[in-house]
Amino acid sequence: MKDQTKIATRKLARSAITGAAATKIGAKHLTYMGKRALTKKEDREQLQEQHNRDLGKLLFAALSQLRGTALKASQILSTEASFLPKSIRDELGRACYQVPPINRALIRKVFIQQFKCAPEQLFSEFNNEAFAAASIGQVHDARTSKNESVAVKIQYPGIAASIDSDVRLMQGVLNTLSNALAFIPNKDAVEHTLNEVKERLEEEVDYQSEADHTEWFRQRLDNTKYCVPKVFHEFSNNRVLTTEKISGQHIDEWLKTNPSQKVRNNFGQLLFDYFIHSNFELKCINPDFHPGNFLMMDDGRLGILDFGCVKKFADDYPKIVSELFSTFKRCHYNLDMSELMMAYQNLGLIKPDLDQKTFAEDIYPSCKLIIGWFIEPFLHSTFNFKHKTPYPAEIHKEGKKTAKHLYLLKEEQMSFDRGFLGLMNLLARLEADIVTENPWL
Repeated sequence: MKDQTKIATRKLARSAITGAAATKIGAKHLTYMGKRALTKKEDREQLQEQHNRDLGKLLFAALSQLRGTALKASQILSTEASFLPKSIRDELGRACYQVPPINRALIRKVFIQQFKCAPEQLFSEFNNEAFAAASIGQVHDARTSKNESVAVKIQYPGIAASIDSDVRLMQGVLNTLSNALAFIPNKDAVEHTLNEVKERLEEEVDYQSEADHTEWFRQRLDNTKYCVPKVFHEFSNNRVLTTEKISGQHIDEWLKTNPSQKVRNNFGQLLFDYFIHSNFELKCINPDFHPGNFLMMDDGRLGILDFGCVKKFADDYPKIVSELFSTFKRCHYNLDMSELMMAYQNLGLIKPDLDQKTFAEDIYPSCKLIIGWFIEPFLHSTFNFKHKTPYPAEIHKEGKKTAKHLYLLKEEQMSFDRGFLGLMNLLARLEADIVTENPWL
C-alpha cells in the first residue's frame, strides 16, 4: 500500500480537509444536476449510480486523511446504514481494512515515545510497511526474539487529541452530504450516532484496555471454533498492541475464491452463534460486526480481531431483549398495540406516560416497518440469508415523528442494535443458510 506522508493532527488542518470535502461534494452535486437535466429519462438511473460512486469516493478520500472518529464513522455507515445507496456504502466499506498507511518516520516516532527505542531494537524482525490500516491505527508484521510471528498495531499520532473536534467536523460533512442526496436522517440522528462514536473512540484509543478485552474473550470462546489472538503484554502499552499473528482471509477477499455453500454455512453459523453467545451468555459484546474484524481461516475456524470496542450488559438486559423479540413475533402474527407499547416502555425507549393514540399515530408506523425485518430470520428454525429482506429505508422518514417521543436509549440497546445490523449484513453477504433457532430470540 502507498504510504500517506503525514496525518493531519492540528484542528485547522483537519478543518481544511473537511471543508474541502464539503466544497467538492457541493460542486459535484451541482454538476450532476446540470447533467441530469440534459439526460434522457431512461439513462438517469445510471447517471445517479455514477454520482453516488463519485460522492462515496470524495467522502472516503477525506475520511482516510482524518482517520480517527471520522473513519470510524465511515466503518459504521458502510455496514449498518442500509439507507445509504450501495455504491456509497461500498466505497465507505474500504475503511474496514483498506486505508492508506502512514510513513515509517511517524511509526518510529511512536515507538521511541512509548518504548524509548526503535521497533527494530524491540523485535528481531520488523516490517516497516503496514499490511493493514484502519481508523485509529495500522498493523505491521514482526517477529520476537523467540521467533514468534506477531502483529503490531500502532496508534496514529494525535488521534486521541482530535476526537472532540472530529465529531463536529464529521457532522458538518454529513449535513452537506444530506443536502446533496436525501438519504441521511435528521440532524438529531446524525448527532446521536456521532456522539456514540465519540464515546466509543475514547475507549478504543486505550490499547491496554483492548488487550484486556482480547484476553477476556480468548479465555471464554471455544478455541476449536474461534481464534482470538494471544496478547504479548511485554510489547504492548496504551498506544501499541502486539498480538499473535493469525492467518486467514477477510470476508470479501474470501468470497472471491468462490467457497462452497457448505463452507459459507459453516462460517455463517459461527458468526451467528458468536453473536448469540456474546449477548446472552457472556453478557458482553464487541458490536463492531464489520468485515475487517473477521478472518475466514483454512482450518474452518473464525478468526476474531479488534476488541477495542466492548460493551458489558447489565444482568437483566438479555431477558429484556428476549421478551422484546417475543413481543415482536406475536405482533407479527396478531397485532396487539397495547402489548407492543408496553414492551417499548419496559425497555425505556418511549416515555412512560405516552398515550396509546399517540403511539399508534407517531410510533407504530415505524415499528411496523422494522418488526418484520428484525424477526424474519427467527420465524423458522433455519433461515437462508440469501433471501434476507433489505433494511427498510423508509424507517428514517417515519422516524422523524418517532424521535420526539423517544425517552431513553440504553447503551446496551445501541450496542445490541449495532451488532445485530452488522451481523445481518455479514450473513447476507455470505448468503449463508443456518440454524437460527436458539433459547433467546
